[in-house]
Amino acid sequence: MRISLLVNNFPPEIGSAADLFYQLALAFSRIGHIVKVFTTEPRYYNLSGSKKIEASLLRRWNNKVWKIETIRNIHVYRVRLLPLIYPRSGENLFFRELEHALQPLAFSAFIHYLTSSDVILVYSPPLLLGYLGVLLGKLLGIPVIVNVQDIHPDAIVNLGLLKNKFLISLFENIERQMYKYASAITVHSDGNREIVIKHGAEPKKVFTIFNACYVPSPELLSGGILFRKKFSLEGKFVVTYAGIMSFSQDLDTIIKAAKLLSGKDEDIIFLLVGSGPRRHELEILSKEAGVRNIIFLPFQEGEDYWYLLAASDVCLVSLKKSNVKAVVPRKLEDVMAAGRPVIANVPLNGDVSKLIAKARCGIVVEPELPSKLAEAVQKMKSIPKGIRERYGYFGRKYAIENFSLQAIARSYESLFNMLVH
Repeated sequence: MRISLLVNNFPPEIGSAADLFYQLALAFSRIGHIVKVFTTEPRYYNLSGSKKIEASLLRRWNNKVWKIETIRNIHVYRVRLLPLIYPRSGENLFFRELEHALQPLAFSAFIHYLTSSDVILVYSPPLLLGYLGVLLGKLLGIPVIVNVQDIHPDAIVNLGLLKNKFLISLFENIERQMYKYASAITVHSDGNREIVIKHGAEPKKVFTIFNACYVPSPELLSGGILFRKKFSLEGKFVVTYAGIMSFSQDLDTIIKAAKLLSGKDEDIIFLLVGSGPRRHELEILSKEAGVRNIIFLPFQEGEDYWYLLAASDVCLVSLKKSNVKAVVPRKLEDVMAAGRPVIANVPLNGDVSKLIAKARCGIVVEPELPSKLAEAVQKMKSIPKGIRERYGYFGRKYAIENFSLQAIARSYESLFNMLVH
């Protein structure tokens, strides 16, 4: 089968969308399908590594409008965005949203290469990319599945990032049209499925398929010892947040909780690892507050990422109160796959809380309450190591049974076959 994937970003860019669709593309290719990925040029604000590496990646473009490359038997088609916009979108929310608004125009350049597809899988958000995907599918007579991760415009409205009533109404209409014209819609939780149906999608078209995650081997996880030595963390109780530092996470609370614990227990160290539009602001907040027990690290790639998780005594998952309660951050699945206990400061009635309770892999506290988070960290440190390891064991077991890449790829393959035949 000829499968085309449309996604906002793709390796070497980092982030949940890039990693998820890269892993799916590899899995589809291994099964025997022909896979094409349609995405954007690598944007410097979404890259890890040294500035020299980032600059060299960008210089390859010269004045090309698009570029075609092959990554492990995956044909990757990249389109260039407006150069005056994307350099600013890493730190400026207005330019980030402008980039998302103009993306469909850039992706329209791919229409010729999409004509040979048997099926199209498109990642949303951005909402307009999902909408473009279904329109192209209608135009070309190709089935389109929209993988809805965050429900827009709800997510940005709830965060207070979109307040204009006209724009809210416009995007809500686009959302309904996307659901109407999609051949199928996949979501990563039952809570998301309920919301999508409530927003107008036909129930028979909406399928819950968990996000796939890589399950590391015990040998790979043994590298956590080396990570602790590298960063002088021996003898410390390591509390880690690893991921994008953006507007939907309750990261201020983590810094305030670290401040509360800094004078009480010198053995507790917080690692804030990753990048994103709020990282610089959070570093300033931490410095101004005089927090001494936080270490900021860059995004860890490949094996180093799993070494980081394995080196952690507990890992954090964080969402603001205002966030859509059906959101399940990809990092939770990674933490579970690594066999680490979880502390989540997230909405108590959301899908994250339900998943943690079902998997029996950690503790949930109400978001935006630093004292509650600090208490949860102290509790996790004080309980016997065997109980912490049991949290990790149950989380890893659940991940193997429900999130493995092979199982998720087969679920998508069954859906593709249903739509194509």
